[in-house]
Amino acid sequence: STSSKPSASHAPSTSLAPSKSHAPSFSHVPSISHAPTTSFNPSTSQLPSISLLPTVSFAPTPIDCTNPVTRKRLIMEQLVDVSSQDLLNNPDSPQSKAADWIINNDPLQVNPCTFANLEERYALAVFYFALNGDTWRNNSGWLGGSSVCSGWFGVGCNANGQVTNLLLPRNNLLGEIPPE
Repeated sequence: STSSKPSASHAPSTSLAPSKSHAPSFSHVPSISHAPTTSFNPSTSQLPSISLLPTVSFAPTPIDCTNPVTRKRLIMEQLVDVSSQDLLNNPDSPQSKAADWIINNDPLQVNPCTFANLEERYALAVFYFALNGDTWRNNSGWLGGSSVCSGWFGVGCNANGQVTNLLLPRNNLLGEIPPE
C-alpha cells in the first residue's frame, strides 16, 4: 500500500551547531501541506481513497553563516572546543583577545561554516596575544589577511595546510606559551 503518512524517522532536528566538517549547517523545519492526498492498492478490491488530512514534509533550512550574530555564535561554539568558556569570557585573556580578533578584526572575516582551519588560526592568534606579538622583532603577516601557512612569519605547514612548526628564534617572545 502506498500512503502519504510521514515516517517517524523524520523527526525535526533542533540542533543548530555546525558540523565538525564545517560544511553548511541545516535545521529541519517541517512544512505542512493541506492538499488532498490519494492512495490506491491495485492488489485489493478497495477503491481509491482520498484523505483531507494535512501531510507533513521536512525541508532543510540553511543557516546564514554570514549574518553577524549567527557568525559570532558559530565561531564561539567552535572556540569552546579549544579554550575554556571562562578564558573566552575574560576580556584580558589572550583567548578572549584572539576570539575578538577573529570575529571583529580578522581581514579574512572567515565563514565558520566553511573555513576549515578556524581553530588553527585562532590558536596562533592566542599565541600572538599571549607572547606580546606587537613587540616581536618580526611579526610580519601575523594577524593579517593571508593564510597562516603562506603569510605569517615563522609558521610552517604541511602539504594539507596544517601547521606543523613555528620557527621564531631570537624574536623577543615574552610570556607563557598557551595550551592552545
